[in-house]
Amino acid sequence: MSFVTVSQVAKRLSISGRRVRQLLSTGRMSGVKQENGRWIIDWPLQITSGKRGPDMNGYPTRICLNKYG
Repeated sequence: MSFVTVSQVAKRLSISGRRVRQLLSTGRMSGVKQENGRWIIDWPLQITSGKRGPDMNGYPTRICLNKYG
């Protein structure tokens, strides 16, 4: 397992860094907040589905494996 930064995840998923930090703080994405306030995120990503949006029964976690692409 390796670690990536908020900006790397945001670029890969085409979302803002703020949204990545929100997913981390709510526990929908796994990562660790360091003492300096920065997040390090586990790779490969595991993003748990939220309560809104399409019905994702049977798909509790989305895993993003492709680091570059």
